[in-house]
Amino acid sequence: MTRLFISLYLIIVCGLFLIGWGAEQTWKMLTQQTTTESEVTDNLNLKLLPLAITKFESEQALSQALANALNTQVRVIETQDILLPQAQFSALKQGQSIPTYTQQNALIIYHYWPLKHKVIEIGPLTLSQNNQTLNWLLRSLSYLVLALVIAAWVWPLWRDLNALQTASKAYAKGQFEFSPEVKKTSAIYPLASSFEKMAAQISQLIDEQKQLVNAVSHDLRTPLSRIKFSLNMLPQTTLTQLPDVQQDLAELEKLIEELLSYARLENQSQGLNLDYVDLNELICHQADKFNQFTDKKIITEINQTLIWLCDGWLIERCLDNLLSNAVRYAKNTIIVQAQIVNKQLIIRVEDDGEGIDPLQYQQIFKPFTRLETSRNKQSAGFGLGLAIVDKICQWHQGQCCVSASSAGGAKFTLYLADLTDSSNLTP
Repeated sequence: MTRLFISLYLIIVCGLFLIGWGAEQTWKMLTQQTTTESEVTDNLNLKLLPLAITKFESEQALSQALANALNTQVRVIETQDILLPQAQFSALKQGQSIPTYTQQNALIIYHYWPLKHKVIEIGPLTLSQNNQTLNWLLRSLSYLVLALVIAAWVWPLWRDLNALQTASKAYAKGQFEFSPEVKKTSAIYPLASSFEKMAAQISQLIDEQKQLVNAVSHDLRTPLSRIKFSLNMLPQTTLTQLPDVQQDLAELEKLIEELLSYARLENQSQGLNLDYVDLNELICHQADKFNQFTDKKIITEINQTLIWLCDGWLIERCLDNLLSNAVRYAKNTIIVQAQIVNKQLIIRVEDDGEGIDPLQYQQIFKPFTRLETSRNKQSAGFGLGLAIVDKICQWHQGQCCVSASSAGGAKFTLYLADLTDSSNLTP
């Protein structure tokens, strides 16, 4: 980046210097034959003006004589009729000729007439228009050259940054083998090289994660299956004396299932099985399922037909986790609401439990985060349920938010985007 800054700085400074020097030399060469202010005043022979005005006492005679001699308009005006800075006005009274310009870039020369205490106005005199035209032409050409030089410097940089952006989009889709087409001579080659190394490390981490998932699914499930088989071989009387062992085994199996589910969602190579799903039926089915084994009342409030393009299995899993969480902490009632607002699906699950501390709103979606300080069997849960919910929402280009419920507990709100026109379904 230091080389990038220095090269741009030197190009601009050198370009401005060359423009100033080149424009000045070109100006001198092209304006040798043009009429300047000094040439006009020399042609008027203003040095003889003080001597000439001493020979006349009449304003009309002086004006006429000077107009004929200088071949321009001459007027005699009062001193209060001209607006000059105090320094120029003092120089005027000392006998100096003061040049000024009109809005049309015409030259007017003022000279003081001591005998009458008045001012002689000579002009307006038209200078050669080539000066102004050449001035603007050279200035425009100079800045055009500078713009072309900067464009020539910026173009390779823009091209390489565009290649880097294309590579970052490929990495976001899980295509870590993609390599940005940036030459080694490029100013951003170190950045592109860092991107490639980062992509290689991410790819390695994902491979290691897959290996970990395989280890969990085989190395843990196999001994669990053996233990369960051994327990089943024991007499029934013995099994009744080992309820805690069976519960621990069931808890371990559920933990493994949660780990595998979260790992599958973390794997960005997974795609969504999109289809139009009847969410009215899906939500009511989930509510009925939980109503069968809990004494807490689950109320569904859906006032419209909800047909939505989504991965039905993932949305069902999402609702299952939210309802399990609500059943665990609710006192009596759980409310499920769903609606479509501005092409966005909104699902709310709220309970009348004790609620969640607002300081923990962002923490509860992180894996293995639990609000309980103890890990006992009564509290249940592994801290993965809400992390899975958040990951499912990301896959559907949405988000999950938590807030306080009007019933006193917690309210979880899912916002799912309309995927009908979406071409990129990665989180």
